[in-house]
Amino acid sequence: MVLSSKSLFRPFLKTCTELGGGDDFFEGKDHTNFLMLLCVYITVLGSVFVLFFHTDYKRRRANRERERKQEEEEEGEVAKELNGISL
Repeated sequence: MVLSSKSLFRPFLKTCTELGGGDDFFEGKDHTNFLMLLCVYITVLGSVFVLFFHTDYKRRRANRERERKQEEEEEGEVAKELNGISL
């Protein structure tokens, strides 16, 4: 990233010294291309994390197990009611 940043900087068309102010010590540079590259890089990196990085949290596992047990209990109750009706 650092190496690409140096190659993407461009000098301004008119510098401060040409416009009548400032000194020659600092040379102004246009950082637009580097900032656009940085935005694309961060967007791609964030998208990869959001789309492909799924952690298995303990709380999520516990919630799934609890929901599964509740569903099994509800199915068992429904089956008992159906068996009671058919008798």
